[in-house]
Amino acid sequence: MNVGMIQELKKLLPVSAHGAIDTLVAQGSELSFSKGEMILGLGETIVNLTLVLEGRISVYRVSDKDKRQLMYFITPGDLCGISATAAPLNLESNVIAIADEDSRVLAVPGGVMRGLIVAEEGWFEFVNYARMKNMEDSMKCLDSLTFASLSERLESYLGEYAELTNSDEVVKSHSEIATDLNSSREVVSRLLKKMEQQQSIEMGHGRIRMTQFTDKA
Repeated sequence: MNVGMIQELKKLLPVSAHGAIDTLVAQGSELSFSKGEMILGLGETIVNLTLVLEGRISVYRVSDKDKRQLMYFITPGDLCGISATAAPLNLESNVIAIADEDSRVLAVPGGVMRGLIVAEEGWFEFVNYARMKNMEDSMKCLDSLTFASLSERLESYLGEYAELTNSDEVVKSHSEIATDLNSSREVVSRLLKKMEQQQSIEMGHGRIRMTQFTDKA
């Protein structure tokens, strides 16, 4: 038994879900991905539940014109609600997942997950909470697209990213931000320049410093 993995999961998962840890370690596979690497492709059959151990994963919806819209991030101790729903049924993916930074995940077969949901009430509650959280994040994204201007969406995106990483720096290129917001690099760069003129941010090569985040801290 991988004692190191057991201890890592005990730190990441809520106490109520600890009854599932031995099975997760015995039946799961640890996988590593480099920043920018595709973890799940559109149309792929989802056979595993994805539980993040380290790093951060971005989940996107993709349009018919191959444009991406960020739905939510998955961080250490979180699992992908879509994989939790689809893996037990071997459903095809209607999203893509990409490593936002170097990441490690625990891939748990759908059949194993299905058994744990029946046998471990704490794991069942943890999975359902993750599904609900992902759904709420997706609804926030939809609300933003429907009701907010791109400028407002950009400000919200930078603030939420800073809080997510607990840092005053957003280590993202203008192109990466534009992809996440389903916009163009030129438009995003123009809005960022305006924010810099307003002294809300300071821009560097491949990173943006949130001056307002620093002031709040």
